[in-house]
Amino acid sequence: MPSPQALTSIGDNLFVANAQSGAPQAVGTTFAGGYLEGSNVELSDAMVDMMQSQRAYELSSRAIRQQDEMMGIANGIKR
Repeated sequence: MPSPQALTSIGDNLFVANAQSGAPQAVGTTFAGGYLEGSNVELSDAMVDMMQSQRAYELSSRAIRQQDEMMGIANGIKR
């Protein structure tokens, strides 16, 4: 029984058929040139997600900075 996992590696991510893998088989896929692939990402959703991530990053950064300042003040009082 042919096994595609038994292909022989010849390096550079290339493989060749052998007795265990069986002969190459044609598949029913066709390719047409001169066409653009459609995007599977909705641009407006991606932009909104990016803006929300940026705001969350800024908020976290600000909270860390304020915590660092408070620790500095607490260390100054402790001395």
